[in-house]
Amino acid sequence: MRQAEIVIGRRYFAMLNGGLVIVRITGRTPYRRGRLDVFEAEDMSTGRRVRLTAARILARVAEVYDRELEVDTDESENVL
Repeated sequence: MRQAEIVIGRRYFAMLNGGLVIVRITGRTPYRRGRLDVFEAEDMSTGRRVRLTAARILARVAEVYDRELEVDTDESENVL
């Protein structure tokens, strides 16, 4: 994934510690790694904050988890 494609607040699949986990991008850090930005994220399985030093760590958007947050509570009761 490219750095310009990353949206703050979205969830992505990322390769961390040899496994595929879901992270939520919380923002950019004031630090840079050469000409690249460093992103701060939260590991959704453990709740820990992580720093992503390369956009290539992110695999793809976790669309299913983004859509679950947008569903209204009244509508979710009717869906089986």
